[in-house]
Amino acid sequence: MEMTNSYIVDHLSVLMVKKDFDMKVDEELKEFEKLMAEIISQNPDKAAELWTTLGSIYAYNRLMFPIHDKLMGTNDTEFIPDDQEFRYLTETLLELNGERVKARSEIAKMFDEPTEYKTYA
Repeated sequence: MEMTNSYIVDHLSVLMVKKDFDMKVDEELKEFEKLMAEIISQNPDKAAELWTTLGSIYAYNRLMFPIHDKLMGTNDTEFIPDDQEFRYLTETLLELNGERVKARSEIAKMFDEPTEYKTYA
């Protein structure tokens, strides 16, 4: 199955965040940077909007990453949140994810790709 442009941009931002946290993603990051360069070269009229939206998606993923790790106990096995903190972190993560999906959907709309909508009640 071929990757959509919106997926490529979103996944590139995730890899950039992982790189920020010193995770070993260099090879995959290079692959997705090449894919992003192809998208830009084939759609130069959309380049500015793509880079701006990539920046927004990156910002959401950058904020979400440590919250997700904290909730999952990835780096701190001693973390046991109380109910109020757990609720706050979960609501924050869901809110940020909803915003990330909106930004990703903006890219999907640029290329007539299917969009994704998140609603959390």
